Amino acid sequence: MDEETRNDAVELMLGLARRLTDHPEAVRARAEEAEGSMVIELQADARDIGRLIGHRGRTVQSLELLLAAATRKAHERYTLEVTEA
Repeated sequence: MDEETRNDAVELMLGLARRLTDHPEAVRARAEEAEGSMVIELQADARDIGRLIGHRGRTVQSLELLLAAATRKAHERYTLEVTEA
């Protein structure tokens, strides 16, 4: 997997998540390879999970769409997971 693409994707998701939450200092992001794809895990304060997921999952779907667009040239599969820190 392309290291530069992975780092760029993590930074993108981290920056967006921090701007969406009320507790940006608690947001963490990391990437790990799993079953041939890259998983980016966003960890946030429990009070901010709802903000990241959004009504009916619309916010997290939008984040996934941006992630797919940002990593399209790398021809690698990226997925996003939102968890409680």
